[in-house]
Amino acid sequence: MLFGSVSVSDFLSRLERINTVLEYDRRTAERLEADKQSLSDAAEELKSAKALQEKTLSSLEADREKYGELSRRAESYYDSLSKDREALQREYDAARRAESELESELEALLSQIKDQNSSPVSADGDYMWPLPAGVGYITCRYGETDPKGDPHWALDTAAPAGTPIYASNDGTVVRAMSHSSYGNFILIDHGGGISTLYAHCSSLAVCGGQTVTRGQVIGYVGTTGFSKGNHLHFELRVNGVKKDPLAYVSPAV
Repeated sequence: MLFGSVSVSDFLSRLERINTVLEYDRRTAERLEADKQSLSDAAEELKSAKALQEKTLSSLEADREKYGELSRRAESYYDSLSKDREALQREYDAARRAESELESELEALLSQIKDQNSSPVSADGDYMWPLPAGVGYITCRYGETDPKGDPHWALDTAAPAGTPIYASNDGTVVRAMSHSSYGNFILIDHGGGISTLYAHCSSLAVCGGQTVTRGQVIGYVGTTGFSKGNHLHFELRVNGVKKDPLAYVSPAV
């Protein structure tokens, strides 16, 4: 193209056109190289995205298996709770029946003692709190409802296992025995139609027919019978009728 020039000006003109073409080609090559690099970068990003997607899918699959197992465990636990609830209900119903039967027996026994005026002891003075001062706390008061909604005609006081239980006043032990609902319990006749009962003891320190004095250790706190924790179940009866113990005894907890 240059050798075909007919003059210097024509040569320069042709040279300028050649330079323009070369510059265009250079820029085009640079754009192509940039596009090539961009495509390469995009390919790497897609490769990384694919790897992340595969990792995420693998994690999701693991989570699905994990939560599937958790779901199966939850269903199994729920079934277990349902069965436990049914068993607890049967146990509770049996305990209530046993309490009712024992209640009738104790009422008849106390009535017989009162009618025969056979109590060898007639307690004088105030009735004392049956646990050491400052030990335990009241969990259920007389007349409040238990977890099943039934009224509770006694006073429950939570205390550590083995805490000594004191006779609230002088009296004669009418019963000191084990029962399916009351567990190890003690019934004391104080004369004058008043009696006290101490239930769920871990062990007993007296026996039937024994005379006891106010403040004497008669047993120890436990959770025997139908009980869900260490506590003293304390009842007070007047002429066979259960009364609020706090009307006769001042709490020392």
